[in-house]
Amino acid sequence: MDPEIDDRSSAPPMTSAAPRVLLVGQSAPARGGIPTFIQGLLDAPALRTGARMSLLNTTRDSPRPGRPTADNARWIAQDVSALFRQARRVDVVHLHLAPAPLLPLLRAIVLLAVARLAKARTVLHAHSGRLHIAARSPVYRVGLRVLGLLADRTIAVSTDGLRALQAAGVRAELLANGVDTGAFPEPERDPAVVSIAFVGTVCGRKGLEDLRVAMTLLREDDARLAGASVTIVGDGRQEGPNVFEEVRDSYDESGLSDLVLFTGALAPEHVRSVLTKADIFCLPSHWEGLPLSLLEAMAAGAAVVATTVGEIPEVIDHGEAGILIEPRQPRQLADALGRLLDDPHERARLGTVARERARRRYDRGAMTQRILDIYRELAYSM
Repeated sequence: MDPEIDDRSSAPPMTSAAPRVLLVGQSAPARGGIPTFIQGLLDAPALRTGARMSLLNTTRDSPRPGRPTADNARWIAQDVSALFRQARRVDVVHLHLAPAPLLPLLRAIVLLAVARLAKARTVLHAHSGRLHIAARSPVYRVGLRVLGLLADRTIAVSTDGLRALQAAGVRAELLANGVDTGAFPEPERDPAVVSIAFVGTVCGRKGLEDLRVAMTLLREDDARLAGASVTIVGDGRQEGPNVFEEVRDSYDESGLSDLVLFTGALAPEHVRSVLTKADIFCLPSHWEGLPLSLLEAMAAGAAVVATTVGEIPEVIDHGEAGILIEPRQPRQLADALGRLLDDPHERARLGTVARERARRRYDRGAMTQRILDIYRELAYSM
């Protein structure tokens, strides 16, 4: 797919001094955290009325994303050309990238440099839970320092990421992700079934092998899964070919096909429907930043079981608004899920606490207002 500009000129009226902002990153038809985040910015009332927003969609149907292939090099060149043309017409370029490991970092540096050459101010939004892992490499830390010199503002979505950036000499700020909590109606659950949901990229790093083992353990130990169902929403396109199929096949080979439904990627409204019907949301990731799927599940009132990675412990109030487990520990995961399968009152209590915490701390309004403030600060200081 060629990069395209989506000029939101039909947005509500705004002042003539409203900053002109170009968002750069993956968007529809891509699914996942960054496309969801970007769409949230385009839909946010504060930004629709306070800034003139446009989009450079860098989505590609690459069989080997993030790899040094000829196709990827050609697409980066196309992105560079499109970015230079469009950045000359705006005040601020807001790049939404996951700049880890090294090759994605180099791509971020190139795009930032191009935006600066076009005389735009730059914001780098680092949507990654791997910054602190990649920053163990001295070469990567040098790259982070260069990135910090090119970005006028750098935003981290997790404390681990913020510390990695600051340790490399990058001036950055922590800004928690947010979701439109008002988009989630009251839960609609089937009392005859305990529904467990996962939403995210279907791949190993999301802990789906751990969930498979946990499901097998629960089925072997007792009959608690007899009244349960598991829905896994998402695909593996950004991970490469056959990743989704390999995960799905492993569940089938474990005899879980009658229990687990793989839906593939779904439109946002269908994701909300799955979460609204879910009793339990399970996110057994090996690493994360601040996953939007977790915030959406909390806004939907699901009881959360998630790993102690990235910003997740803070989001679920260190175990007060959900159950925390260590990553790569399927027995812990099985025990946590078993506890909630056994106790409908605890499921309901944790779901209520999570829903209230999402509304109070992670609604999109505060996040988008801070982003608008950044746009204005940069545009008015040119």
